[in-house]
Amino acid sequence: MLAWLAILGILTWREAALYKDEEALFRDTAARNPNAWAAVVNLGRVLAGRGRFYEALDLYDQSLAINPDNAAAYANRGAALQSLGRVDEAIECYQNALRLWPGIPGL
Repeated sequence: MLAWLAILGILTWREAALYKDEEALFRDTAARNPNAWAAVVNLGRVLAGRGRFYEALDLYDQSLAINPDNAAAYANRGAALQSLGRVDEAIECYQNALRLWPGIPGL
């Protein structure tokens, strides 16, 4: 019985490392399920929040390749582009987001 508890404790400890922060959680989810477009866009959101806009743009593009009707990816891509001073591209992304979700929060 004690051996089972030890094994379960080790497995729990290993699994808990996946949830240490949002980046780790979303990276693991995307790695385990390449079609998890929401995890990919959320990972991009986390990286953009840390100022890693180019990495975030790559992730938003990946998410849009999986789900082209992803308004959140367009909105977040627009925000990243705007942060990089690429305003015309940002406007286009915002327009796509609004076309797909007219009441999208934040736009």
